[in-house]
Amino acid sequence: MGGIIDYYFKTGIRNRNTVKAMYLFRNSLKVIGSNGLNLLPATLGIFYVNTEKPLSGRTNHTIRMCEKNGVKVLNQTHWIKFFSS
Repeated sequence: MGGIIDYYFKTGIRNRNTVKAMYLFRNSLKVIGSNGLNLLPATLGIFYVNTEKPLSGRTNHTIRMCEKNGVKVLNQTHWIKFFSS
């Protein structure tokens, strides 16, 4: 991902890959936080996932970032029970 971000900053070219990298970077910051942006790290990740492919796309990246950084992860199989009772 770092190479794609560097490519974007050097060239300013927006394409499918550089836009995807920006979203992945944003989602990573939401999980790990940023001292420079006064952004605290997440304490819980709440997701709505495709039940047939729960770890697909950008959601997969963000869930992996949560797991790697010790952030508890919930998806609709967990939280929907709370709202339907």
